[in-house]
Amino acid sequence: TSMYGGKDPVAAAQSTQDKHAAEKVVEIPREVALAETIRKAEEAADQAARAGKLSEAISLYASVLAKAPRSQPVARIREKALKVALSMNPPPPVSEEAKRHLVRAEAFVKLAKDQEGLRHAVEELEEALGLAPWWDRAYYNLGLIQEKTGDPQAAAQSLKRYLLAAPYAANAAAVKK
Repeated sequence: TSMYGGKDPVAAAQSTQDKHAAEKVVEIPREVALAETIRKAEEAADQAARAGKLSEAISLYASVLAKAPRSQPVARIREKALKVALSMNPPPPVSEEAKRHLVRAEAFVKLAKDQEGLRHAVEELEEALGLAPWWDRAYYNLGLIQEKTGDPQAAAQSLKRYLLAAPYAANAAAVKK
């Protein structure tokens, strides 16, 4: 008996390819369903914001960001959540889980020996911002790290959001440069 269970190696490879192709076909409807779920949740958040239910809107936007995989465009949703949060007085609190992600990001930066360590920090900050998309400190740190990883466009976008979140920050003029 061969290592292919008695099958011809070419037939075994074809069977494996067919299986992977079938798995990809199943992935497409899942992605469509997820996109639809995200769209509906974003609409509900938009409606809550228009109705003045700001805490509910923030919660819904955060849930959209938590569901959205990295492949989904979340910039628009982050900015909506940020604008709603800025209209709240006081602004919504930052969750302990978001704070833990920031602490992990800071640890990755301190321990980083290469770009990979910095990429881990970026991932942690993106997780934090998925939970608290109004958090100025996370945007600021993310922008600085993105700059170090050689992604000036992403850094500029993060720092722009930092300035939206903290327009009167002591370092606002320096960040604008």
